[in-house]
Amino acid sequence: MELQNPTCGLEEYAAANGPVGEIIERPDEAFLPIELESLCAGTEKRFRLCLRTEPGKYVLYLSEEHPFGESHRLNLLKHGTEHLYVPAEDRTSYLNYLEANLDNILRRESLAVEKKARIIQTSVTRALEEVFEQPRAEFIQRSKNLIRSTVDAVLSDQATTQSLLSLTIHDHYTYNHSVNVGIYGLAFSRELFGVAPQHNLYELAAGFFLHDLGKCRIDPNILNKPGKLSEEEWKEVRMHPIWSHEILESTGHLTREARIIALQHHERQDGSGYPHRLRGHEIHLYAKICCIADVFDALTSDRPYRKRSSTFEALDVMKMEMESEFDPNFFGRFVLLFAEEVSSVPA
Repeated sequence: MELQNPTCGLEEYAAANGPVGEIIERPDEAFLPIELESLCAGTEKRFRLCLRTEPGKYVLYLSEEHPFGESHRLNLLKHGTEHLYVPAEDRTSYLNYLEANLDNILRRESLAVEKKARIIQTSVTRALEEVFEQPRAEFIQRSKNLIRSTVDAVLSDQATTQSLLSLTIHDHYTYNHSVNVGIYGLAFSRELFGVAPQHNLYELAAGFFLHDLGKCRIDPNILNKPGKLSEEEWKEVRMHPIWSHEILESTGHLTREARIIALQHHERQDGSGYPHRLRGHEIHLYAKICCIADVFDALTSDRPYRKRSSTFEALDVMKMEMESEFDPNFFGRFVLLFAEEVSSVPA
């Protein structure tokens, strides 16, 4: 959200803290939009905060040394500003901050459910974007820590789960797809297993969110190709479950079951999947869950070669054209996650 008036809030800031920082003219892609409510007043930060006055034009609001206070939050809200912007080069510092403070942010009683869900989604998306760019052990661990906070929020509040399901981003970027699959897989696992101790939802969720990590080794031109892939290109794409498993195994952060999610999420009940053409009981039940979530999100997201389907259309295709690929005990229950949305579709 842009400032209604480019100087709104800046005069008060200047009166209390001295001159406002310089005007920064850079492409919008050079900044990360963040929720104002994702900041805790009085906590230490090591990143800059900017205000967007118009496309490609920003003003430094707080330097990395200057603390963010409750007066800043209230003043910005008073002027209708709900988002601030972090320069892309400060992303790691911002994610460090989220890792340290997300639990406290989400426990804030005044935080609306919809806002909580958006903060969760944005936080995990930024973390996965970092991991896909550099799949280093410390970044994988950070994403796992943020995913843990997501699991806590889902387990504590059904309304947060429903808000997360409604916030999925329908584009073809791998990290957004991974977030969507993570949310679907976590919500579905919650319905299937509840809080049964034999199913560690923290580890499962990490497996769901990181299932496609091996795609970081695939040429982006292949992932974003608008036309049909060649056989050689398909061979490379079909390697990504193995690469995902290798990367996760090398860091040692995930359990065996969570790594199997990454390895087997493209296996199919009828044996038509890859990389090992497993069938039926040979496929781990957690991978079966991820398979359904993965296909559903692929159908409901825009791709370079086709437009996305609606929830109803996607579930109909999965039932009528792909039924043999899914465990029937799971698919029917997955549909129930969207019962309210599907029931509102005219006959």
